[in-house]
Amino acid sequence: MSVVPKYKGKKLYTDISGLKGMDWDAIVIGSGIGGMSCAAALAKTGMKILV
Repeated sequence: MSVVPKYKGKKLYTDISGLKGMDWDAIVIGSGIGGMSCAAALAKTGMKILV
């Protein structure tokens, strides 16, 4: 399943070298009230979070 069918099977990003050295303990999808609450709770435990 693809949200944007014209990109199915194609790489949107070919160079991810800028992401080297970036490690997260959790990735939260969504920055609404639920996502931010979840991210805040995880961050309080000392985890590195990407929202």
